Amino acid sequence: MKIAISQTHPIDAPHNLSTVLTSPDYDIFANIRQNLAGVSHAVKTASDRDASLVVFPEYFTQGSLSGRGYLAQPAQHILQELVKLAKQFNVAIAGTIVEPEDSEHPESSPFSSEAPSSTRKEWNDFIRDSHPNAFGSLQVPLHDRSSDDKDLPGDDQQSEGLRRLLNVAYFIEGGTGKVIGRYVKKNLWISEREYLHPGSDEHTVFRWGDVTVGLLICWDLAHPLAAQSLAKQGADIIVAPTYWLSTDSEPASLEFNAPPDYEYQLLQALAYSRAFETETALIMCNAGGSEALMGGSGIWMPFKGKLTGKTITSQDEDSLTDLRIYEVDLGLLSVARKTYKIREDWEASGSALLKDSMGR
Repeated sequence: MKIAISQTHPIDAPHNLSTVLTSPDYDIFANIRQNLAGVSHAVKTASDRDASLVVFPEYFTQGSLSGRGYLAQPAQHILQELVKLAKQFNVAIAGTIVEPEDSEHPESSPFSSEAPSSTRKEWNDFIRDSHPNAFGSLQVPLHDRSSDDKDLPGDDQQSEGLRRLLNVAYFIEGGTGKVIGRYVKKNLWISEREYLHPGSDEHTVFRWGDVTVGLLICWDLAHPLAAQSLAKQGADIIVAPTYWLSTDSEPASLEFNAPPDYEYQLLQALAYSRAFETETALIMCNAGGSEALMGGSGIWMPFKGKLTGKTITSQDEDSLTDLRIYEVDLGLLSVARKTYKIREDWEASGSALLKDSMGR
């Protein structure tokens, strides 16, 4: 099986729309449109290399939503663009989309090439009316999680008490374009708790052809029970879109003179540990391309550790593609399960605990 990882650098939108929304036809979702162009190129490239699946980072189409809650409004239109790509190129797609729990929004897609000019104005007017704090005066540096504060004028979710936002991982089947996997992030990173709402559903798996798949998102990797719950349901592959910064532990890490690559090594260790203890192939795609967005994406498996993939160099200078193709042999998972018997131990200990709780 060939699996592609597209380690992109999601483009962020401005924090202060008042500086850019100077005309009725301004493209308020310009960053999403640019990110989708990179996604399209990556999916096509993966398809040309016979990949069955391409995995993207967390926030890969919208960029950071801290202080930019309006970017969640076209979530369902973003999803439909990904569905089209999965159908067109016969490749499964996995990544996250932040979406409002409840929302009324324009029905016309702002991303359709056939949309009339009036669609852009309709969306601009809608965002002006529904997210007025997006037009505040405070500017915040891109990718600066230290600025993710509930008192930011631009953080319209908190200051206005608007609809709750959910960070949702999707797995879209290639060819059919059917959404066969959906998971709302339960374990939110500390700064995300100011503008995202955690999911409450149990972790579940789904079938993708002959393979059982589960979904996690970023900080879930630091919670072993999340991955273990998927393994107990028979997961063969765990897909984890991620947006993990090299500065996430600051300032505490600086106080203790943590090594410069501390966050990178931590993320690598967590991915390897989750793969080994669950006896799965764990696919982690982190955002990359800058000092803060440190990358480190890969696939980890028992016996193999971090797999070596083939890097595909993009010929499109305007593309955000940073693609790597991996050959994945899931057959070794059965050998790992016979060798380590971790799942057997879980099942045995679970049965013993159940008997104890029933007094038997």
